[in-house]
Amino acid sequence: MPTDTPKNPECDETLAQRARGGDLTAFSELARRYQAPLLRFLARWATGSGESVEDLVQEAFLRVYRTLSTYSVGRPFKPWLFTVSYRVAVERARKRQVHYAGDVAAAADTHPEAGALAEAAEARGNLWRLAQRVLTIEQFSTVCLYYVEDLSVAQVAGVLRKSPTAVKVLLHRARVRLLDALPAEEVPTARGRAASGAGQQMNTRECSDAGV
Repeated sequence: MPTDTPKNPECDETLAQRARGGDLTAFSELARRYQAPLLRFLARWATGSGESVEDLVQEAFLRVYRTLSTYSVGRPFKPWLFTVSYRVAVERARKRQVHYAGDVAAAADTHPEAGALAEAAEARGNLWRLAQRVLTIEQFSTVCLYYVEDLSVAQVAGVLRKSPTAVKVLLHRARVRLLDALPAEEVPTARGRAASGAGQQMNTRECSDAGV
């Protein structure tokens, strides 16, 4: 018996174009796709601010909907979405006088423990809890956008309104801080794995983004 072939899901950009024209179904699908990513991305901003991350995500989606007219058709939707959401978070933080630390000094964006760090933290099931606890808001946002949402250095720089060099600094310092936060007994293992090449994939991507 013949079966119906499932339709290919529409890409974000097509849905955004439809939503820009007033299609609420298309916007609902975008909200469904990005509910979890925005919850993760904005979690650190809600920490200590007295508000729930769900409320912050809802406000971000409202801002996205209201500003869809500024979205350029054909432009990658994901970086645009995170740019709008980041600005909402910054505005809310400023209103509540929630200050965050920003890293601006230049540094080399190479850290051999990177892959081992992620592997060790994930094995303990607490990578993001650890990151939320020990990273500054900007460091956490940068790590989330780059390693989880797979944005390029240039795209992350656009979201955060920073230079690519500043983004690389944030990534470097976040990895160092996370490594330092690991229990002492795990650090030698993490370094050993890094030395054996566990961090190759992560560093390879960074070199590619840097044009090396």
